[in-house]
Amino acid sequence: MRQGNPGAKDRAYDAVNLIVIVENNGSEVKIPVPPHTLKNGDKHEWMNAVIDLGDEKVDENTKITIRSADDKWPHDKVNRWFIDNVKVRQAL
Repeated sequence: MRQGNPGAKDRAYDAVNLIVIVENNGSEVKIPVPPHTLKNGDKHEWMNAVIDLGDEKVDENTKITIRSADDKWPHDKVNRWFIDNVKVRQAL
C-alpha cells in the first residue's frame, strides 16, 4: 500500500514481506513469498505470486496461513497489503 499524498511522485510503498505457513499436527513450515518490486511513485498494480508448497502434506486437517513475515510479526507498525483470488490446487 502506498503512503503519502495522492498524486505525489514520491509516495512510498510499505515494505511488506509475506510468508505462507503450512501447519499439520502442530508442525509448521514457513515458505517466503517473493517481495513486491514496486518503486516509490509507481502506480498501483496487482502482483501475481505462485507459491509451491513442495512436498508438504495438505489435507482436510491442514491449516494454511498467509501473513507478514516473522521480522514484521507482531509489530507496532501497521503494514498494509491486500490479497485477492487465492487458488489452492494440486500440483500438475
